[in-house]
Amino acid sequence: MKTLLVGINAKYIHTNLAIRNLAAYCKQDNLIVYEATINDNMDDILEDIMDYNADLIGFSCYLWNIEDVLDIAENIKKIKSETVIILGGPEVSYEVEDLLKEKSYIDYVIINEGEERFQNLLQVLKGNRSIESVDGLAYRADDNIIVNLPKDYVDLNDIPFSYNDEDLEHKLVYYETSRGCLFRCAFCLSSLENDVRTADLEKVKRDLLQFTKMGVKVVKLVDRSFNCNLVRALDLLDIIRQLPGDTVIHCEINPELVNDDFVRALEGLEGRLQFEVGIQSTNPETLREISRTPDVKRSLKGIERLKTTGIKLHVDLIAGLPYESFERFSYSFDDVYNLYPEEIQLGFLKLLKGT
Repeated sequence: MKTLLVGINAKYIHTNLAIRNLAAYCKQDNLIVYEATINDNMDDILEDIMDYNADLIGFSCYLWNIEDVLDIAENIKKIKSETVIILGGPEVSYEVEDLLKEKSYIDYVIINEGEERFQNLLQVLKGNRSIESVDGLAYRADDNIIVNLPKDYVDLNDIPFSYNDEDLEHKLVYYETSRGCLFRCAFCLSSLENDVRTADLEKVKRDLLQFTKMGVKVVKLVDRSFNCNLVRALDLLDIIRQLPGDTVIHCEINPELVNDDFVRALEGLEGRLQFEVGIQSTNPETLREISRTPDVKRSLKGIERLKTTGIKLHVDLIAGLPYESFERFSYSFDDVYNLYPEEIQLGFLKLLKGT
């Protein structure tokens, strides 16, 4: 059974961690990873996909690519109707019944974490397992939509290093040392997932060392909050300090958790780290409404302390949050601008499924 995993990324420099994890976890022959971008011609992507002549095609679905994915999947079924189409990812892990009712060309939807569920589904399609035994899977049975609710999480230690035999020198590489988040920010994909799971530090050390050997310039950790566990964060900083080469680690951190121990641990890491700091707003009323701490002074003070370390700071703001007019948002912008971070990213509120 020839299987193709498709990632349609936002930019050429991006890499799709999800499909690589699936491929590494399944360790199956005839499993191929294919990447393109939303800026590519969709007809060319469709032609590329059909050239693989795969029996099963899985798509990694996100806000930025879902419309393109659905269009391509529908056309695949028109060209080769026997092809099995599987969707997974945050954009399809919720409202799955409606999706399967509306899109008859979708055969299966994997809900939430995909590594073990995708492997189990492959066993179902080979006749080695019953479909009822696979949690976190939505499918059709006769005229009914069946949703097997997700039960368990994947052990991150069971996911092999998934970037083997690739030229990554000019790519932005994504990696995770943890999943889940302690916080409940209402706009975030992790707002309903408060169980934090971590990979063993020895595994993280091996994987990061492998990135340095491959000449990777930037590794972006997708952990929701690098410093939510201070003890573990300090251990990770020690690992980064010991890495050879000049690979930079990009981390998302929570500014109100910055303390003396964390700042001291950053000494000498100016060229090895970049921090992404999510302020989002400095309006206390807005922050309370979206389930973030309204202690604005503490958050801004955290950024001031990070500035003293010499580490590059990238600060996020979101336009369109509750209780923040255009005029009120200008105050949030000024509050951040006056701290002089190297970068300010102005995003707009996205209504993500599952939040």
